[in-house]
Amino acid sequence: MGVWTSVSKLTVILDSGQHQGALNQDQIGVVISIQPTDDDGNPVAVEVSTLYDKVLLIDFVDGSLLPKDEKTSTLNWCWAKDEKFTPNPGMTPQIKYIVKHAVFPKGDRKVRTFGVRVQLEGNKYLYSSLNGTYQSSVQVEAPR
Repeated sequence: MGVWTSVSKLTVILDSGQHQGALNQDQIGVVISIQPTDDDGNPVAVEVSTLYDKVLLIDFVDGSLLPKDEKTSTLNWCWAKDEKFTPNPGMTPQIKYIVKHAVFPKGDRKVRTFGVRVQLEGNKYLYSSLNGTYQSSVQVEAPR
């Protein structure tokens, strides 16, 4: 088995199957499909826990990391793992995050577009962002 050095597929979509959506009760599900590969392009099996550790949500435009939900009231946009999510076996590996909007300070953007950052072996990164290798993203609107 090879070492995870790249991906052959990286897709970000809302759990509704759409690329745009609004928060429902201040949260929305984001599903990431990712096929890790080695230097030769062969699929590499990676544990789901490793995917959660290595694939993080980012702002699609500037690439900044979306903060993890640490149960603090000072966060506005943040994420948490969906512990109940079960991907379909035999398909491209998937993980799911729940994007939340806890506080809406004045001046915060009502609509945000999210992509992902993937950390590979040797601290190499791939981005699903405006300037990244992959252009997949989701747009989420928060209620005012």
